[in-house]
Amino acid sequence: MASFEHNNSFLLPILFFTVVLTVSFSLSTAATRDTITPTQPLADNETLVSAGGTFALGFFTPNNSVDRRRYIGIWYNNNRSPWASSLQTIVWVANRANPVIGSTGQLSVTANGTVTITNRETSTVVWSSLGLTLTNPVVQLLDTGNFVVKEEEGYNNSPKKYAWQSFDYPTDTLLPGMKLGSVNGLDRNLTAWKSEDDPSPGDYYVAMNAYNSPEMYLFDRSSKKMWRSGPWDGRQLGTILNIGAFSYTFVNNDNEVSFSLQVRYQTILRVGQSGVLQMLAWLPENEEWVLFWQIPADLCDNIGQCGSNSICDITLSPICRCLQGFTPKNPANWEGGDYNDGCVRTVAFDCRSEGADTFLSLNGVKLPESSDTTTLTTDQCRSECLKKCSCTAYALISGGGGGCVIWVSHLLDVVQLSGDRPDLSMQLDAGQDLYIRNGSADTGALAWNILHTKIGLIGSAASKICWAYRSSSCTR
Repeated sequence: MASFEHNNSFLLPILFFTVVLTVSFSLSTAATRDTITPTQPLADNETLVSAGGTFALGFFTPNNSVDRRRYIGIWYNNNRSPWASSLQTIVWVANRANPVIGSTGQLSVTANGTVTITNRETSTVVWSSLGLTLTNPVVQLLDTGNFVVKEEEGYNNSPKKYAWQSFDYPTDTLLPGMKLGSVNGLDRNLTAWKSEDDPSPGDYYVAMNAYNSPEMYLFDRSSKKMWRSGPWDGRQLGTILNIGAFSYTFVNNDNEVSFSLQVRYQTILRVGQSGVLQMLAWLPENEEWVLFWQIPADLCDNIGQCGSNSICDITLSPICRCLQGFTPKNPANWEGGDYNDGCVRTVAFDCRSEGADTFLSLNGVKLPESSDTTTLTTDQCRSECLKKCSCTAYALISGGGGGCVIWVSHLLDVVQLSGDRPDLSMQLDAGQDLYIRNGSADTGALAWNILHTKIGLIGSAASKICWAYRSSSCTR
C-alpha cells in the first residue's frame, strides 16, 4: 500500500464556546524538574514541568470529587481556566482505572525502566508501564506533552529511541504530534472519561478503521457506530478538512494508518463523556479555550440517519431522500418520517451487457461507509465497476497516483455537504464526488424526477446534484 501524507490550509471561523474538562489540584511544593530516575521518584506533593514550561505532570484529584482519589495526569501548565485559578485541563491519565487513595502515592521508575505508581502506605502497585530491560533509565516529560522512558546515556530525543511513551496510550485527548490509529500493530484510540470526577474509561471512544478505505469512527460502549469522518481519498479524511494553522497529517501504508494534528497552538481533540468530539484551542490573550469544530453537529452526522441507499441533507425538509434509481422500502414509514428501512433499487443492473448501465454523479457529498469497499489503482474506474455485477458506486482517489474506491453493496450514510450547512459554511472544498450506478438511464431519471416532484424538492436544492443526466458532470 502506498504512503500518503497531507497538509493543507484553511481557517474555520472561531466559535467562542468551551466545554473543557477541568480538575482541581493540591498546591505543589516541588522544585521544577522534568525527569524521574530510579533514585529520584515523584511524591504526591511534587510536579514535573517540561523544559519549555508547556506541560506539567503530577498527582491530581478530579473536579467535584468528594473522596481522596489521586491520579497521575498531564496538563497544560500555562493555560488556567478563566473561571478559577485552581482549575487545569487534563490531557492524559496514567492510572485512570486504579487511583491511589490518599496522599501517599509515588511515581517511580525501576532499575530496568518500568514506570510504576505505588501507594506507599500499603506498598501496593496500582499501575505500571510495560516491563523493560534498560541499563540507566530516565523518565522525562517533554514539551510536546509526551512522557517517555529512555536510556540516560547514548540516546537522543528521537521517538524511535523511546523504550516506552505515553503517546502510545492516549486517554480521551489527542495532542499535536500524538497519533490516532494503528501504528506498527498498536492501536491508539481515544476513550472518554466516565464522568467529570472519574477518569476511568467511559461510554464513548474514537478509533480509526485501518482496513479497506480508512476512516475515523466514534463508537458507543456497545461498539455501535455513532459517527464517522468519511473515508480517506488521498487528499482529505472525509469531512475533516485541514483548517489553516490547525492542519493534520494522515499516513496510510502497510505499517501505519494514523491521523495526527500538526499545529502551532495549544490544541486538543477530545471525546467527552456525552459522546461529543471537539477540537479546541487555547487563546492566551483571552485566557480561554475556543471551539473550532464539534461532532455531531446536526442529525446528518448520525450514521444511517436516513437508512441505506439514501442521502441526508440538513438544509432540506425533510432531510432524507432516496438516491437516484431507488425508492423507499417502506413508503408509509418514509412519509411518516421513519427512514430506518432506507431505500431499494427500482431497476436491476444489466450485468450481461457492459455498456448498458449508467452512472449519476453526486457532487459535494460525504462518501458512503467504507466497510464493503475495494481500492483499485487503475484510472479505469467506470469500466472496472461495470465488470462487477455487485459494484454499486465508485469514487476517485485524488492523491497518491490516482485510482478509485469501489462499493460492492448498499450505500450507507451519504451526506450532502456542499451548500449552506451551518457547520461547513466556510469550507469551500467540502465534500467529494460519488458516481452511483443505475440500471437504466431513462427509467432511473424518471423515477428520480417523480420522487422529487412528490416531496417538493425540484428547484434550487435539486441543483446541488446532477439532475436527471442533464448536467455535463454525468458520465455514461
